[in-house]
Amino acid sequence: MVTLINGQPTDCISVVNRGMQYGDGIFETMAVINSNIPLWPYHYQRLQTGCDRLGIEIPELMGLQTELLQLMQATPKALLKLIITRGNGQRGYAPTPSSQPTRIMQRYTWPDTQQKYQLEGVCVRRCQLQLAHQPLLAGIKHLNRLEQILARGEWDDSTIHEGLVGDTDGHVIEATAHNVFI
Repeated sequence: MVTLINGQPTDCISVVNRGMQYGDGIFETMAVINSNIPLWPYHYQRLQTGCDRLGIEIPELMGLQTELLQLMQATPKALLKLIITRGNGQRGYAPTPSSQPTRIMQRYTWPDTQQKYQLEGVCVRRCQLQLAHQPLLAGIKHLNRLEQILARGEWDDSTIHEGLVGDTDGHVIEATAHNVFI
């Protein structure tokens, strides 16, 4: 894994970063294929929407693209994770007005199981956990993933690849770590 924080190669953030303290931030996980990010405009739009809803200043597009290109250099196929936190703050839930967002970018190797799963499919289960209704957070990838962690903790069977998670009305919303398209 290669990590950039605010454009610098490091893997350390402050202990007072609100992303670490409160899950105060958003993320996108993106495929790199042929040294390109397919659907980048849609990922950026979701980042903008998430930042707007949470009241976090969105980093400037050209700067983000420059840093992403730096991570994609000589990497034809990989996974990128972009995290934007509100930045460092004081104790308490109230956001610090003067905080500057923190950008965390990570490059991971492409999972070798991806093609196998596409050809053979995966075994899934229905999770017991029900997702809470919170319209303000719906549709954004916020950093508080405790519901997904609890849902994923429901099984220990290595033959089950993923769990489907529903809401309190019984509608399938997502998988623990993947999107669901029907």
